[in-house]
Amino acid sequence: MHIAKTPLPFIPLHIPDPLLRLRISPCRISPACNVIRKIPDEGVSFQLSCFLKYTVLFCNGKLSIQFHKFPPGLIFCPAFNRKGSLMGITLQQIANMAGTTKSTVDKVIHNRPGVSEKKRQEIKKLLDEYGYEANPLAKALNYQKRKMKIAVVLPGISAAPDIKKGFEIVRQDFLSFNIQVDYHEFGSSDAEAQTRCIRQLAQENISGVVILPIRSESVTAAIQELLSKKIPVVVVNSELSLENILCYVGQNMLQSGSVAARMLDLFMKKPANIGIISCHNMLSHEQREHSFIDSVEAYYPESRICSTRYILETPEDAYSQTMEMLREHPEIDSLFITCGCVPDICSAVRDYRAEVHSDVQPVIICYEKYPEVITLIKNNEVACTLNGGLTKQGRFSMRVLFEYLVYDRRPEKKRYYFNNKILIRENL
Repeated sequence: MHIAKTPLPFIPLHIPDPLLRLRISPCRISPACNVIRKIPDEGVSFQLSCFLKYTVLFCNGKLSIQFHKFPPGLIFCPAFNRKGSLMGITLQQIANMAGTTKSTVDKVIHNRPGVSEKKRQEIKKLLDEYGYEANPLAKALNYQKRKMKIAVVLPGISAAPDIKKGFEIVRQDFLSFNIQVDYHEFGSSDAEAQTRCIRQLAQENISGVVILPIRSESVTAAIQELLSKKIPVVVVNSELSLENILCYVGQNMLQSGSVAARMLDLFMKKPANIGIISCHNMLSHEQREHSFIDSVEAYYPESRICSTRYILETPEDAYSQTMEMLREHPEIDSLFITCGCVPDICSAVRDYRAEVHSDVQPVIICYEKYPEVITLIKNNEVACTLNGGLTKQGRFSMRVLFEYLVYDRRPEKKRYYFNNKILIRENL
């Protein structure tokens, strides 16, 4: 324990405690909302970022500060700024304690290579012990001077344009920073091309990646390669079973499948003969499908799933697969669509009805608020769509990555789920 006693007739001392911010003087201590008339004899203890703990004592006109748990042989003098506020420990002080350089400490802070594991753990322990916090403003100003390159990797699916709108909103907010956003887009099911792109990005000087991943082991392995190089990755719209990503941002897929089953039951008003149209290229489609089937079996057991078709999410395949399913199962009176190509599926339904001279319109439940889907709802061809806020997903995911890179702010959660908004003709 190191004790420093200094006669101070008046020095304002700001304690940056989030719950109790005090201004200490010989005559008063004034917290934000209350007034403490007297410092107790045992003093007042605080945690502070520049050292583990200190205790403030005031007696006979003298201010005493006790500093606890200092490393042996280290003499630490708290620094005050012009307003009398205590300043945090610096990068150089951490480097001195670790017997290394500022650049090495910086590599550890930002998870960059070039530091032995032993030294990395030693520095991490010091950073944690002394509560070092990087100056976000200084970091932001530094990034204004040097260029960052962010890659956006998207498959060519119906959701991509709306997600991109969200990306562009955030890019405009950060125009003062030297940030380049490059888009890499591929076919809706072209896992091989997406894998090649990600592996190429891992070899480049890339600052971060936002990706809507195609469901493929090779894509997952390529993303793991990015993570092994300490490149931050934000996954949007379709989840991945990787814990080292910065975070996932997307629709609550499991909830959406359950809501879809409920809506279909409300529209049918009788046991339904259901056809499901889905796609294997995204985990999100499978989550919707499984949740829907589980809900039908659990809560609407008189309804039955007649057929499930997996399309390539191209207009031609969506149309042909729908026609085949309806011809093979003429009893189908409702459709649940987990993926895109809704206009092409509805086109097949129209042509099938004309072929068999049917006046019965199947109840169709689908996803997202695309203009074509809104038109289909107004024309009574689609009963209901579940909107997951694609533009919001894009905006939030890009902002998470930008704020991490510019301000060093890590997201508070690993997964951010957007709730489902039910859209029918009456609330468009």
